[in-house]
Amino acid sequence: MTTTYQWGIIAPGRISGEMATALNTLGNANIAAVYGRNLAKANTFAKAHNIDIAYDDIDAFLADDNIDVVYIAPPHPLHKPFAIKCLQAKKAVLCEKPMTINAKETRELVAVAKENNTFLMEAVWTRFLPTIIQVKKWIDDGKIGKPRMMQGTFTFKSEFNPDGRTFNLELAGGGLLDVGIYPIQTGCYLYGEHPIATASQAFIGPTGVDEQGAAIFTFSDGKMLLASFGINCDAQHPFMVYGDEGYIEVCHPFYGAEKAILHQNEQTPVVFESKLPCNGFEYEAQAVMQCLNENKIEHKIMSHDESIAIAEILDTIRNQWGLKYPMEDLKVPGTV
Repeated sequence: MTTTYQWGIIAPGRISGEMATALNTLGNANIAAVYGRNLAKANTFAKAHNIDIAYDDIDAFLADDNIDVVYIAPPHPLHKPFAIKCLQAKKAVLCEKPMTINAKETRELVAVAKENNTFLMEAVWTRFLPTIIQVKKWIDDGKIGKPRMMQGTFTFKSEFNPDGRTFNLELAGGGLLDVGIYPIQTGCYLYGEHPIATASQAFIGPTGVDEQGAAIFTFSDGKMLLASFGINCDAQHPFMVYGDEGYIEVCHPFYGAEKAILHQNEQTPVVFESKLPCNGFEYEAQAVMQCLNENKIEHKIMSHDESIAIAEILDTIRNQWGLKYPMEDLKVPGTV
């Protein structure tokens, strides 16, 4: 018998709309409620996505016994406080990436999940896509020999608005946390390890956020990853994996990959295609519900330790730039 899970959504914005659309395609999911500070906006969102009820009181939302699991997607600095309240209310949590603004906060959030024996996962949807899982299998099976170099870019042109989320330092805006995490975490997932050295540069714009940046990561045995990211220009977004016996192209856009091509020296290229049933968010949602079926509080593909490790990498990069957000203390450069 299939269990149907009742979802709640915190913050009725664009990304939440993508998740709501995906959830509504799943037979074992129902969206029971949405919370937003503006009740009129929350009601509009609820009507658009066939949601039972809208709240503008977070305590009333969390007191709703119909909610089993909550998807959290407000601006970055609000992830941690909302997630803590959900976990303490024994609501499973899928928290939009980055789960928090730094590794210290991520560790604190993981501790709350463990204290309450309640599921917590960072919403890194790319790792759950069939195409990305296939690419990892090709690498692990030695299809391109030893992987030596990876390269990924995620940049987009955001209209300059110093009060908007993207360019607002108070909201932890900038390219690194918003989109830089994509090529970084993808490289770590495909290599199956984390970097041992990092070198990075950034352009810090007039509002104090990183408008563009790039980082070179060194892994064991000299393996490398080049990641570039930004919010001030558009680009194509493939992800390349180079080995000593071939290479793999994860076709644009890699973060929502539907196609990858395996090139093995002189052999005919192998094409893997997996069209997304909806928008790709459905895979991570199903992964969450499978963990709940199995009474797990984390998922092996995006585990608690993995979220902490990725947050440490992002901290290291910002330390190199001397960039901190107003609500945090910057760590000593070179530490994680």
